Amino acid sequence: MTIERNHTEEYGQNKVLLTARDLKVEYGMRTVFKDLSFSIREREKLALTGPNGAGKTTLVKLIVGTLTPGSGEICKKKNIRMSYVPQSADDVNIDGDMNVERYIARSSGLLDIQTEIQNMYTSLEKRNSDRTSMDRLGDLQTRFENLGGYRITSKVQKILAGMGLSGLGLGCKFGTLSGGERMKVFIGVALATDPDILILDEPTNNIDKKALDWLGDFLASYNRSVLAVSHDSDFLDKFVEKVIEIVPEKARVVEYTGNYSTFLKKKGQSESVAIRGHEKLVDKMRKAEQVGDRLRAGSQSGVGRSRLTFAAKLEDEIQKRGGEFGKSRRELNMNFGVENSGPKKVMVASNIIVRLGDKEIDFSALNIEIKRGERWQIRGGTGTGKSALLGAIMGDVKVERGTLLISDKINIGHFSERHEDFKPDNSLIDEIHEVNGSLSHDRIRSILGHFLFTGDDQLKRVRVLSQGERSRLALAKLVIGNHNFLVIDEPTSHLDMKARGRLAEALKNYNGTLMLVSKDEDFVSDVGITHRLNLPKCEVSLFQG
Repeated sequence: MTIERNHTEEYGQNKVLLTARDLKVEYGMRTVFKDLSFSIREREKLALTGPNGAGKTTLVKLIVGTLTPGSGEICKKKNIRMSYVPQSADDVNIDGDMNVERYIARSSGLLDIQTEIQNMYTSLEKRNSDRTSMDRLGDLQTRFENLGGYRITSKVQKILAGMGLSGLGLGCKFGTLSGGERMKVFIGVALATDPDILILDEPTNNIDKKALDWLGDFLASYNRSVLAVSHDSDFLDKFVEKVIEIVPEKARVVEYTGNYSTFLKKKGQSESVAIRGHEKLVDKMRKAEQVGDRLRAGSQSGVGRSRLTFAAKLEDEIQKRGGEFGKSRRELNMNFGVENSGPKKVMVASNIIVRLGDKEIDFSALNIEIKRGERWQIRGGTGTGKSALLGAIMGDVKVERGTLLISDKINIGHFSERHEDFKPDNSLIDEIHEVNGSLSHDRIRSILGHFLFTGDDQLKRVRVLSQGERSRLALAKLVIGNHNFLVIDEPTSHLDMKARGRLAEALKNYNGTLMLVSKDEDFVSDVGITHRLNLPKCEVSLFQG
């Protein structure tokens, strides 16, 4: 169970706000991590990183208290305040009819206090006041002011303006907001409430680069502790002072002092040392075997046997290290290539209006024709309708007016950032089998292995997968679909740097037609985009890499 001790340790000038000691988490037979320990101090800016499925979000949920470790403890400062912004707007349970102003009041804790104050005033109008009631009313008003009172709304608005949402009215309902707009509101409220620790889980996934640059600069001068889960060097380098890496093969964390770029450099040096150490051990074993084989039949047979015994021990050590070494060096293996790359004319779209719930999105200025082999990037700020346009192409969003025609010889493959097509109770093997029922069990296992799912991981249920694991599974399903037109929405959001590189290489070598939404410009450049569609004006330009 998690034990929250109300004490604060001193480490130099900065007090420790939170300490995790010997945390252990297991899912079935898999140990996510064990003996995991670290601390967060006042005004400390940390990045939490690690490969997909390493347990980053699990650790975050342990910190905020929505998960309990199998063993270990989390000690927090008395009356600590934490604000947590999850990976996706879908992770926040919120009524679509709630407006922004009410959400600010509810999330900051002000709504409950306002309601109790109003109830007390109503009650006092009906009876004479007493000392207890007046003391309680005074306490509530003090708490209201300490939490920011009415000032918090203006603070949120200033933050939203910095992130490009200056025109967002407080009366806007969440049901009318895009995922990126919702995420900006969540971040704005989290910052404005002035928590002791701000926790951001993959904030780079959901907001545009301009807003992300503003947020990074804001956090650099932010006088509170920050824990950010991300792989984005440009963003993290603006404010991070220490990196905590979860290392799956060790099931523990390793800490690095410095910004994220410094971490990558040190990690690269460490991996180089490990490679050299592994090679030296293999060379030592081979030499011991050679000496042992040469001497075991002669007068020095005792020495020969000793060298062979030594070689066997070295082999055991190599195999042990090799398992860990191999895990850390595994990479995605994918190929999207198809035999039939499709007709010359793939898609035509002009003057369309689409409906998303109660909201109409205007693409009436759109006039494009996509030809075989072209690679289109859809660009635009938060709320400009990028995902809605992809949804219209896939037939999931209704086209109210205009023309959208796709050749009947096109086989579309869709990668959705939210992975709505997954069945939570399916195993990974089940998900692949449903895409192509003709594949043998061994072939399915081989495919999953190419996407870094091995052994018992292939039997896991979809509902327990991390976001990064879901992305890898979605890519595996895309690969076996034999698609000559790929429609892909933010594929790198939950992938680590190695996986991004492998995906970019696979898409660059793809011989079909591609339509891509991505705010990762380095990734876009590596993919080999030929055309850009810029929203909301629907302007088309050739890509200048």
